[in-house]
Amino acid sequence: MRGLSKSWSLTTAMRLGIVLFVAGYLCVMQPWSAGERPMGHYQVALAFLMMAAFPRGTRLLVAVGVTLGVLVLAMVILNVLGNS
Repeated sequence: MRGLSKSWSLTTAMRLGIVLFVAGYLCVMQPWSAGERPMGHYQVALAFLMMAAFPRGTRLLVAVGVTLGVLVLAMVILNVLGNS
C-alpha cells in the first residue's frame, strides 16, 4: 500500500504522450470497424485518458480507484444497453 499513497503527477509532455499513445492505439486497433463488442478498446482508451486528466497531486490510489470505478460503471451501462 505504500506505493499507492504517492502522488500522481504527470508533466505536460507525459500527458501529451499518453494522448498520442491513445490515438495511435485506436488507429491500430480500429474498433469502429470491428463487428461485435468493440467497447473494450474504447474502455482501454478511456482509462488512459482518465489517468492523464487527473490534476497534479492526486493520490495514486484515488486516481486508480476512480478510473476503475468509471470503467466498471461503463461496462455495466453498456451491458444493460446491449441487452435491451
